[in-house]
Formats: sequence, C-alpha cells, structure tokens
Amino acid sequence: MEYDVIIVGARCAGATLAIYLARAGLSVLLLDSAKMPRDMTLSTHFIQGAGMKVLDELGIGDELRRIAPPTKYLHSYLNDVHVKSEFNDNCLPYCIRRIHVDTVLQTEAQRSGVLLLTESTVVDVLRESGRVVGVVSKKNNETISHRSRLVVGADGPNSIIARLTNSNAYLTDTLKIPAFWTYIQTPEIWNSNKYEHTDMIVEWSDSGYRSVFQTDGNALWCLRPLKKFIIQVGIWKTQTVF
Repeated sequence: MEYDVIIVGARCAGATLAIYLARAGLSVLLLDSAKMPRDMTLSTHFIQGAGMKVLDELGIGDELRRIAPPTKYLHSYLNDVHVKSEFNDNCLPYCIRRIHVDTVLQTEAQRSGVLLLTESTVVDVLRESGRVVGVVSKKNNETISHRSRLVVGADGPNSIIARLTNSNAYLTDTLKIPAFWTYIQTPEIWNSNKYEHTDMIVEWSDSGYRSVFQTDGNALWCLRPLKKFIIQVGIWKTQTVF
C-alpha cells in the first residue's frame, strides 16, 4: 500500500500532524521506534495555553484537563526579588506527564484513521529518481518497505530522517547546564497558607536554577540543573527532498 504521508515520530508533534492530515482525508502511516505507551524523559510537561487550544481543536483538551490541575499562578524568584504572575483563566496552561499526553494523541490519531506502528525503527529511505518515496523500517528483525507521496520527520533533534536525507542542522548550540528532574508526592505544606495560590515556582539565584510544577497524580515535578556536563543540541533545517 502507498500512503499519502508517512510520519516518523509518534509523539506530540507527529501524532498531532497525523490527526490533522487524516481528518483532511489523507492516508497516514505513523511510525515510532519506541514501545508505547512510554514516558518521554527529555521533555518538560508544561503545555502553554496556546498548546491547550490546539488540543481543544483536536477534541481532546478536556480529556487531558481531567488528568491534571491547571496552572493558574507562577512564582518567580531572582535572589531576593519575588514576582507573582497570574495566567488568564481563558488560556490556562497545564503540566501533564508526557505518557498521558502522547497516549491520548496517539489514540485520537487511530480514531481518525491513522495507522500507528510502534517498535518500528526507520533504517533507510526509499528513493526514486533522487526523490524520497518512502521509508524502510525494522521490527522484530523483519524489514518492511513503506511507500508514500510524502515523508515527514517528526523524530526530534537527533532525527534519523534528517540524517538519511542529509538535512543541515541550524540553531545548533551547546547546553552547558543540562538538568535532571524527578517526581515527589505533593507535601501537605504545598497546600497550606504559606504556598497558597502556588502551582509553579521558578527560582534563579547565585547557587543555580530550580523549578517546581504541580502535575498529575497529586505529584510535583521538580527540576534541578547539573553543572558538570555538556551536551550538544541542534534543530534540523528543512530541505526540499521530495
């Protein structure tokens, strides 16, 4: 079978695009190398109000809102300076674990007619007359060729599609202070008068940076930087290869 579009990467970008394309009447194959459902460690959980509006447009915003409380207030600290910000009630952000967001998106994509294949790693692209006409995936030691009119790489900053099509990276940078994060059960003090109207805390000080977000499962998402590691990141530049 030849698809109209093959999308490599079934997370928030790829699954969202797949839904829009399928609802527009296109046949869509959505591939991901991971076994789903699966969390996404290299990601924050914070969805801005504009992002929630996109999810509303897809018809899944309320389903996700039932998973986690809204973020109404942000407390920012810079040494001794404290600023309290209030988000607009009509455009509230949410901090939802990616395992929930991605699963809801993938389920909606399948409802919309998208074929989702997980644990399918793209190992090559198909070419005809210098044009990309599909991909080759591998699953359980079986290699399968999938043909399409268009191939989309939605597989992140280390995109295999970008590498296979020799796309150039742009906006490359070196992250000198990467961070680690963890969950803790929300302590009683978080809901006390001391932390009233607190959904998110971001703090900068001479000792470093830290943040705390209220997320789902009655938990706090806590982030703290590491100072001794350097990692390379980049964003791939789109090239016309079709």
